Amino acid sequence: MHISSLLGRRPAFTLGLDIGTSSLKLVEIESRGRTKLIKHCERTPLGRGWVVDGRIENPHEVSLAIRGLIDKTGTKTRQVALALPSSAVITRQVFIPTGLTELETEQQVEMEACQSIGFPLEELYVDFCVEGVLSDRPDKVAIQIVGTRRERIEDLQALCDLSGLKPVVVEIQTASLCRAMARVLRWAPPSSAGAIHLLLKWGASSVSTQAFQNCETIYLHSQLCTQSQHPQNTDALLQDIEIGLKQFLESAQSGRVEGLYLAGGMALTDGISEQATQATQIPCGLLDPFEGLALHQGLDRQAVRKDAVHYARACGLALRASPW
Repeated sequence: MHISSLLGRRPAFTLGLDIGTSSLKLVEIESRGRTKLIKHCERTPLGRGWVVDGRIENPHEVSLAIRGLIDKTGTKTRQVALALPSSAVITRQVFIPTGLTELETEQQVEMEACQSIGFPLEELYVDFCVEGVLSDRPDKVAIQIVGTRRERIEDLQALCDLSGLKPVVVEIQTASLCRAMARVLRWAPPSSAGAIHLLLKWGASSVSTQAFQNCETIYLHSQLCTQSQHPQNTDALLQDIEIGLKQFLESAQSGRVEGLYLAGGMALTDGISEQATQATQIPCGLLDPFEGLALHQGLDRQAVRKDAVHYARACGLALRASPW
């Protein structure tokens, strides 16, 4: 199994399973012609220390939690898309000559990976994608190389075996977020050319800031949550938002920030969107990765919409299975 963070492959039909530090989130999306239907959407808590930075420390208990989610939803699908945190993944961009055959490209990428990644390839799972010919160097094509330690993939494979699942995709968590966010932006009202939108997502102990321009990620940064000791403290949450915005503005990225999106459980704190809009003078709202998706008749529309901010990564993973 390869890590497939940026490739265009689409497995036939998959569950999106987001394995977080404190909870599991599962989403299944069904395609009916041009309609995308949320078939299943559930989450369950995990015990402290069961998962640490994406590493499965207690596979037995985590597999029981996954089986519980499967049983609760009643899904018959066993193919699953998973993601690793950015800290577990090595990415490199390299440039190779155009016009190579598929075999020559793979050989060239392997040679470049040996030189640029810095670890023996036998210790890694490596994948790559072709990003395109350089506009200023038509004789060169940009390649994105992605690698992770073999044990990280093997741990996920073992967990899936215990859970009765078949892993078909492993990607980077930021890619899952990017897919969900890009879809939301396509449904959003038109913005000015080159407009930038920020996504702030709270995790168990950190908050990530991801910037998007033309539906592509142009910036990513993580910081410790100032609210970790004071859950749902609006002052601390506002500080997280203002720090994330300030760090982005100091990153020398060009463009106007026209929107802020919030995700993760802390985003449900009463009044945080309104207060963030007032504090930053930038329109702020909750990220709803299910925007524009129909709901299966067995799902509670109000409950799903209320809980949507928890499911950004899981929804992004489920969307790997079909065009959106």
